[in-house]
Amino acid sequence: MRWFLGLLLVVALIAGALYGVGRFLLPNDLEVTRTATIDRPRVAVFAMINDLRIAKEWSPYYARDPDAEYAFSGAPGEGQSMRWVSNVREVGRGRMSIVSATENEEVQSILEMGERATLSSRIELRPGENATSVAWTMTAQCGEGAINVPCRYMNLILRGMVQQELDSGLARLKTLTEQLPNVNFEGLNPQFDNIEPQNFVYSVVETSANSLEEINRAESIGVQQVRDFMTQYQLTPAGPLVRVVTHYDQAANRMRAQRR
Repeated sequence: MRWFLGLLLVVALIAGALYGVGRFLLPNDLEVTRTATIDRPRVAVFAMINDLRIAKEWSPYYARDPDAEYAFSGAPGEGQSMRWVSNVREVGRGRMSIVSATENEEVQSILEMGERATLSSRIELRPGENATSVAWTMTAQCGEGAINVPCRYMNLILRGMVQQELDSGLARLKTLTEQLPNVNFEGLNPQFDNIEPQNFVYSVVETSANSLEEINRAESIGVQQVRDFMTQYQLTPAGPLVRVVTHYDQAANRMRAQRR
């Protein structure tokens, strides 16, 4: 009986020590930040992180199970949400929601991993020289009660796992974003005018010769055909005559057009 009581005492001391270490020495919060540099303007990076329909493509979970089922609601930006269901255990089911978005600067989200955990995500963008510095931070907080101390120990395990997930996601984000055109349209304020649809008359004249004389001859034929048509149907020109010369670029496999 003495050995049994001694064993209970040892177990109690170990349990008490573990509780004390967990309660008073281990942090109650989990916070992991990983960074990457993407060789594109931050406006391009922001477009990739502010729309969950796009974000799922570079998500580390999407890489694990591309066949998972996704459902989306809301427009890109604050209020948009995404749900997913996967048969892969590591992916499981969950929900992600954008809670705030500052254009070209930051996106904050809540990540609910089913019954396992709820994490807060913050992606910050800082402009650099012909590039964007991306800092992705994931945080979680242990609740109070009996689960608090076990949760603090679990954070020690989760820290390394979260680091790997963030590194994987940032690597995919970098790869996909750097496939976009390297154009910085941040700060532009385009104006759009509503123009009513207009009818137009055109004539197509083909020529295989590249000489100016042959091009002018073809243009004359096309112009005369348009004028004859308008005269026949008593049409009045609404604007100046426009000439468009097209050329098939065989090397680039594209059609080029030039207004003259």
